[in-house]
Amino acid sequence: GSELPSIIGGITGLIIVSFAAHFKFLTPKKTIAFSKHKKHKYTLKQISLALLPYFLIIILLTLLRTIPTITKYTSKIFISWNSILGVDINYKFLLLFTPSLYLILTGIICLFIFKADKKEVSSTLKQTFNKVKYPALALIFAVALVQLLLVSGNGISNLQSAPLILAEFIAGLFKSYFVLVSSFVGMFGSFIAGSNTVSNLLFGTFQLE
Repeated sequence: GSELPSIIGGITGLIIVSFAAHFKFLTPKKTIAFSKHKKHKYTLKQISLALLPYFLIIILLTLLRTIPTITKYTSKIFISWNSILGVDINYKFLLLFTPSLYLILTGIICLFIFKADKKEVSSTLKQTFNKVKYPALALIFAVALVQLLLVSGNGISNLQSAPLILAEFIAGLFKSYFVLVSSFVGMFGSFIAGSNTVSNLLFGTFQLE
């Protein structure tokens, strides 16, 4: 799935950037601060609790994607749409396989771990909704556009889908040097879509081809 490279790529990037910042590699010699902030020292327990939700979602998604028995079972439960708009396009929504379910599950688990009361839960949900409502609206259309591009090979022209046509053109243009261009394709997709995962969805078949 496109989620696993998003997680692995994100973790790898985070580790590299953390070490670079620690050793002041490619960081400005002079820093500009608008206000002086008091440095806080956090205990290992506090840091571990702060990272816990991220570790939980990483573990759940990794288990879901890498253990065949779990993958096989979760893939059996789905809602399907066949012959969408009268053409040979089918879609399956895998209820137990979608990452959003495990994001919600992680959130529920953390409510009990952090012992959040009703007021905190209500306030957090309200703040979260206000922050994600506009990006979510944009993302819905971005994902829809990605799906249209991926199924564009089902038209009456008998051409391949748009990502595959682009892949053949780029591969022919750069030939063996494509390995140097590959990562920039993913970066470009992330910039355009505003999401690493959407970029992987869009350019996954492109990179494979």
